[in-house]
Amino acid sequence: MSVAFDIDIENAARLRSNFLLFVTHFYPILTGRPFRISNPPGRESHMKIIARELEECFYLRNNRLIINVPPRHGKTTFASYFIPWCLASYPDSNFIYVSYSVERASAATELAKRIVQTKEYGDLFGVYVHPLAKGKERWQTTALGTVCAYGSAGSITGADAGLPAPIDRFTGCLMIDDLQKPDEAHSITVMEKVITNYDETLSQRPSSYVVPIICIGQRLHEADCIAYLLNGGDGYEWRRVILPGLDVNRNPLYPEAFPKEWLENKERVDPYTFAAQIQQNPIPDGGGLFKRDWFAILP
Repeated sequence: MSVAFDIDIENAARLRSNFLLFVTHFYPILTGRPFRISNPPGRESHMKIIARELEECFYLRNNRLIINVPPRHGKTTFASYFIPWCLASYPDSNFIYVSYSVERASAATELAKRIVQTKEYGDLFGVYVHPLAKGKERWQTTALGTVCAYGSAGSITGADAGLPAPIDRFTGCLMIDDLQKPDEAHSITVMEKVITNYDETLSQRPSSYVVPIICIGQRLHEADCIAYLLNGGDGYEWRRVILPGLDVNRNPLYPEAFPKEWLENKERVDPYTFAAQIQQNPIPDGGGLFKRDWFAILP
């Protein structure tokens, strides 16, 4: 064997075994920019936490995962890159990617497809997109693994997450990335529809009970679908990874992008959005309108 061939084998093994390393390796190939891991003072990087939790699902140590994280913190990047990372080990895996619109979901599955189509990915892992797979909403590997994108309010036909049991390894997952649009956060009708669609459609798509369901996104309302799942509405105990923008010691989660001063200003001018989308702890409608210290106690 040549030295170069041995190095490729070693690199492939390293990338297969470490999801965050995979992201930092392929992100510059696609974007031309380095992937910088956040380094917040006083707390662990949210990027390391998310990567570790996704790996736990890959190794089937957990099959129900909720990650709540503020917007613009890289969650869709991690969700998208997770698909080709898994396919590098098991190219026959089946993925369903769901977001509040099919357009948003298909943007993520297209990103996953672009990674698999890079020359370096093919050279390292021997995994390729099927030559007849022309779309971005639904595509296959040459090993007949599938990646499908859907909107959270629509029906899902002809697609499954994972492979039928019994298979004692990862075979795919249902990836849910923001089930509801922020501008519909106050519509009880929309929230109820999302929950109903989760129960009647989304939750039925895993091919067996061991196939992971991963729900990653921001909180929007105290009665949103995440609250329904956290409260055991579907009968499962979910692994909960709650990542507020400011921790109890007021340390920012992603100071390189959203420093403490920016977060505290958001908290002051828009407490409702701050509580839900930034802190992952929605307050009741109207709960952010009045503060105790605004009122003087008269004798």
